[in-house]
Amino acid sequence: MWISATCGLGVIGIRCANEILGDHEESFELDSSCNGLEKLNLDGAVSNLERRDSIGGVLRDSNANCLGQKGFNKVVCDNALLVELLLSGGGTSSSLMELRLLHQVLRRKWEIRIRHIPRTFNGVADHMTKCDDTCSFLIRLFRSPPASVMNLLGRDRNMSIYY
Repeated sequence: MWISATCGLGVIGIRCANEILGDHEESFELDSSCNGLEKLNLDGAVSNLERRDSIGGVLRDSNANCLGQKGFNKVVCDNALLVELLLSGGGTSSSLMELRLLHQVLRRKWEIRIRHIPRTFNGVADHMTKCDDTCSFLIRLFRSPPASVMNLLGRDRNMSIYY
């Protein structure tokens, strides 16, 4: 499932959590090489000229396959600031919407692994954030990857799945 969204980070963060993370607590079998972890790679961008911000990303398994309609209960986070804040115990009442959303995820009955993945290894999420439709204020779900990310998907798969 490919995610792309535009509007204020506070509003879209909650909508992303409800729409994408939802209440999926069912598990399913994955290739054993991925250790049962799916990836929710997200990235954010702010445009001072257009006065907008966006968040975009991709849900995938260890082979860079879209997770589609499958439920999931294990998530990897790739935001360095959030990793640092969460590991230091900060932020349940933080003004950072992303941090509050992650605290909501941490309260679920999921296995969570928090670690930083450098931006150079997160090209698909970075691209999905920057190529968003500036007129849209809604979440767009792509059932298959947009053509513009196909090369990046292969590169990310080769560089970051086991990072």
